[in-house]
Amino acid sequence: MTPTGRGDARVTARATPAALWVLESSMAGADDAGNAFEGSTFAVTARLVEGTSTDTDGTLAVLAHDGASLATEAFDPRQGTHRWEHVTTTLADDETRRRVRAALTLPTDAQQGHEDFTLWPRTVTLRVKHRDTAQPLAGFTFVVAQPGGTTAQGRTDATGEVVVTLPKAAPFEVRAEAPSEITSWVDDAGRVREARGVTAFKAVIVEPAKPASGSVRRQYVNLASADGGKDGNGHAVRVVVRGEAPAKEGDAVHVRVRFGRQSQRNAPAPAVTGLADAAVDGRGLHVTGHVVLDAALGAHFDLDLGLAGGDTCDVAVGGTRAARDETRSLQNWRKLLYQVTRPSTMATPSLALMTASLAKVFIEYEKYDEVVFDEADAGTPPGSWFDGADFGLAGRVVNIGDHNKAWFHQKFHDTKFPVGVHVLFCHAQFDGGVPANKTAYTANIAAATPKIAFPGGGTVYGHVKQLDGHVFPKAFQDGLDSVRAVTWTSLAASGPEAGKSGTIGAADIHVDWNTAHHRVSIRLPASAVAVVDAGASVRISATALWSNGEYLGESDGARGNLQLIRNSTKDAAQQTNAVMAHELGHTMFMVLAVVPPGTDAGAHGWKYEARGHLGPHCAFGVAPDLFASTKNLAGSRGSCVMFGEAGATAPTDFCARCTPFVNAQDLTKIAPVRSP
Repeated sequence: MTPTGRGDARVTARATPAALWVLESSMAGADDAGNAFEGSTFAVTARLVEGTSTDTDGTLAVLAHDGASLATEAFDPRQGTHRWEHVTTTLADDETRRRVRAALTLPTDAQQGHEDFTLWPRTVTLRVKHRDTAQPLAGFTFVVAQPGGTTAQGRTDATGEVVVTLPKAAPFEVRAEAPSEITSWVDDAGRVREARGVTAFKAVIVEPAKPASGSVRRQYVNLASADGGKDGNGHAVRVVVRGEAPAKEGDAVHVRVRFGRQSQRNAPAPAVTGLADAAVDGRGLHVTGHVVLDAALGAHFDLDLGLAGGDTCDVAVGGTRAARDETRSLQNWRKLLYQVTRPSTMATPSLALMTASLAKVFIEYEKYDEVVFDEADAGTPPGSWFDGADFGLAGRVVNIGDHNKAWFHQKFHDTKFPVGVHVLFCHAQFDGGVPANKTAYTANIAAATPKIAFPGGGTVYGHVKQLDGHVFPKAFQDGLDSVRAVTWTSLAASGPEAGKSGTIGAADIHVDWNTAHHRVSIRLPASAVAVVDAGASVRISATALWSNGEYLGESDGARGNLQLIRNSTKDAAQQTNAVMAHELGHTMFMVLAVVPPGTDAGAHGWKYEARGHLGPHCAFGVAPDLFASTKNLAGSRGSCVMFGEAGATAPTDFCARCTPFVNAQDLTKIAPVRSP
């Protein structure tokens, strides 16, 4: 520039600052993903945020995704910020969607929006012609499906056309609703589409019937059915279908069957029979085919659901190959039935915990009978009833064990053979032995023999015997004194004490199970003490009847459906539920007494026998190092109902290792023989 002014002074002109523009855009009604309907207003703003503009020509534009210009708006940048509201145009017939963005063009700047908006048609026009005649097909039902389960439906008019309004601006797909069927597409893209198809008859499932409530029908696969599974019993189910007008004899009802497997049991394997053109996938879980309608417009096919609890079967039928007219969903359950037999003075406990636990392995336990008994009942075995005080209980109580249980099990009305269970409740469970547990013993007492502490009688000459089992004042085996035939005999070879003997009465015999479970105390009567004081020895002879126990429950070894359950006031409700579930587990052949076909016994890994308990049990939840040893497990805690002992907080659920085997067991027969 040319200097002006005097001397060397210079004046410099200051340039106008550069203009800074920001391009903004929004689409009316767009969702978070930028989806909107055609015809929505696209607001585009060229915002001047800094400086001034000397440009004279500016253009705002709406561009397609490929960059093609769809609409423009000219403006004068010198006027500053400019807003343009453009109403988007309708999509062309061959367009399914249109992606657009904003653009700003200046001589000194050019910008495009960072995000696309997607425009969807507000309506789609759907056309269909008959696959064979190419004539417009009236009454054809189209369904437009969108994400989230949203659908819209339309039926074609006499021209074979219907216009369906989309519920929302979003991706969509078009299909037919049974009994309509799309056999091919002439044009399957755009807002106007054309198909070839047929409108067939509707097929319905007559049997099995819909469940009374819910969407899934329980099928008790272990129970016998006399009517092809219509009663909800049996693993063999006949599916009866019917074709509605305009169906005719010879038409095909298309069938889809899908098995869902919870179990590894493979005999019998789930299967479908009676389908024409049957196709089975590689695993045998998905079967398709068809049946042909007879003159009465009916047909049938057969399912074998297998025996495993929890397995499912979904059946779909239709007058078209889509087989969408009607469905049935079945799930395998097992039902076992039981009779309660209890003392009239004992209430049947709530079985809510057990019921919930069995449901987890798809078993229902249903009571079908209840019998009560009393002490005065004719024929009651002697020794069955005792004073509760002998057990630490109140009132009169019943003890049932191996010595008398056969008589009580005769009360079982075994009308549900072979799936009936006898649940026999008692106050206490001690086994008297068959033959009776009996110990005959002798003891010699002299002046030098240490004296014993006799309850209530000080320190005296006598003897204390520790028995192998439990001893009560009265014997469970016959109701008589447990300690009997108690005598003393002088061991003097000569002199005045020789030959003396006598009996020892009840006053000199002490038995109290509540204070000493296994102990008998006998003191010498005065006549015998006189012999000892005279310097001779005395021999005591006695016989004691005792019992094994105490047990919480049993599943009879020979007939596992005969169960004996202790339910006394000493038990928490949870313990009785746990014991009943445990014993039913044995009745159902746990733990691995029977390994179901298709399962691997080695996958269990926690089975044990003995080690302080009777029979096979599960140690899941026991410390791994303890389980790996050979130590006694009595007193430890397992987390499975099949652990060998229970307590007030015992688990009622089958563990993760036992559950697959319970689910897979064949429970069609749990009773080996019918009760007389």
